Amino acid sequence: MDALVEEINKLDDELYQVRYHQKDFSKRQELWDTIKKNKKLLELSTRITKDKFGERDTFLSTAIVECILIDYENVDKELYQSLVDKIYSNTELARIVLDGASNGGYSFLLYTLFNDSLELTDEQKAFVLEEAMNKVGTTKYNEQIDDYEQELDRKDITDDIDVIAPEIGLIGAKTWNIYMAGMFASMNPNQAHGTGEFDVRYHILKNHNFANKIEKLVYDFFADDADYDRIIDYWEWNIVNLALREEDNEPMVYVDEVLFISDKEVYDRLPHEQAIEVIAEINFIKRLHEIREPKYRHIREYEDTPAQKILS
Repeated sequence: MDALVEEINKLDDELYQVRYHQKDFSKRQELWDTIKKNKKLLELSTRITKDKFGERDTFLSTAIVECILIDYENVDKELYQSLVDKIYSNTELARIVLDGASNGGYSFLLYTLFNDSLELTDEQKAFVLEEAMNKVGTTKYNEQIDDYEQELDRKDITDDIDVIAPEIGLIGAKTWNIYMAGMFASMNPNQAHGTGEFDVRYHILKNHNFANKIEKLVYDFFADDADYDRIIDYWEWNIVNLALREEDNEPMVYVDEVLFISDKEVYDRLPHEQAIEVIAEINFIKRLHEIREPKYRHIREYEDTPAQKILS
């Protein structure tokens, strides 16, 4: 067993190196193709252990576990399900991120949502929703900030009191404290499940396990109307990117067509597989508009939107 553990540790390090340092996809795939044939090795890789500091739960081989989650269609189904069950029963495992900071990037929990055929139990649905509601901008987050603001009021910490903030200068004490609370919240490991417009909330809203909850989630996930409008705008522009013609990057679907274009028109303009992806995104956006129509239509800077890709 010790020899196998030593072999796993060596393979894990090599897999991590070729994926994240060398960024050699073909070498990574070749190595993974060899590893995934050994079921005993995979099983041992998913064993729960402590990190090198002895503080947090982790897996014996996190790089191998990541590959299992990505290549779920080509690994043993029982082993994969067992791994999913471990992730959904332990926040420390769910929040593991290999590429990037612990408060962003692709977490192990987020990877499971890429598998839309995965059926989640009620307990697992509750688990991932609780994790998602930790994200900055949700109703839960806003309530926490409101509670903190009331706490400052009780302590008579107001903007009538000035403080000297680093690199800012004089600023109201209440404003500064709220700003710092937001900064610390954004650095919390509970933010692990993706960053930006395609974080865990996007994948939950698209996942069939939450189809009967979407009417509520679309409000709970984005408490502020302006934030919601901005993210809808971003997702609509992303459809333009998905619909680029391969040979010349010419958009085959324009943003002002998204809510009106028919499936037939998309199929007429794009190759079949590309059309399927674009239609799925269009239908997703249409559904969100039906549930919660954006109140504002911001004109965003091109560099802040996927439109940059087609306008450069």
